[in-house]
Amino acid sequence: MLKILDTSQNSLNKALELLKSDDVIAIPTETVYGLAASAASTKAVEKVFKIKGRPSFNPIISHYATLDEIFKDVIYDERVIKLAESFWPGPLTIILNKTKNSRISEIVCAGLNTAGVRIPRHPFTLELLRRFAAPVAAPSANPSGRLSPSSAAHVAKLFQDYEAGGNTEIGVSQEGTAHKRASSRLRRTNDRSVLRVTMPSMRDKSHMRASGNTSLIYQAYMRIMRTTKTPKLEFASSSLSG
Repeated sequence: MLKILDTSQNSLNKALELLKSDDVIAIPTETVYGLAASAASTKAVEKVFKIKGRPSFNPIISHYATLDEIFKDVIYDERVIKLAESFWPGPLTIILNKTKNSRISEIVCAGLNTAGVRIPRHPFTLELLRRFAAPVAAPSANPSGRLSPSSAAHVAKLFQDYEAGGNTEIGVSQEGTAHKRASSRLRRTNDRSVLRVTMPSMRDKSHMRASGNTSLIYQAYMRIMRTTKTPKLEFASSSLSG
């Protein structure tokens, strides 16, 4: 059953209730709407894959409100702090190794030992994440292969023919303004000796396995790679079809 909600306190409470009940909601972000579920619940994330028709080998980004919550699930790296100061909250995903007791379900990471994490900038979603105090898996709120939605009405239209089984609900939190796609540029940091940015060829995707590689969606991710010298960062931003 598809329900359109506003961004009031009552809607926030309803969205929180749905997440805690292993149901699925569509939430606004600063880029596009996401189809969200508890990343700690295999049952909940399975619903996301089913609703989207998403292949199980395609990992999903986990969303958080704070760095403290992030480092409960991925291994601490001091370089992330510097990146967070410049780019979070915002449309940047960082891929890190999971901790031994990570709350993120294996299905979210497609069986990998790494997880893509980010802190979104939208105020409603940030408050929802603060109150949920756990990772939320949220790929774009569209059937796989379709254009990612930037409004609640677009989400509703995309899933108007979806028939949820059992007690599954899709709650759409509506934001009055459209969400602009983020810039693909990295802002400069003051300490250039710490960060080095490379732009890998987008034609050769063999080295990439990240959320969004096989869908027509906005994609931004950064992978931290350990080197003996300065940290090497890879950044890619594109709309890919497949």
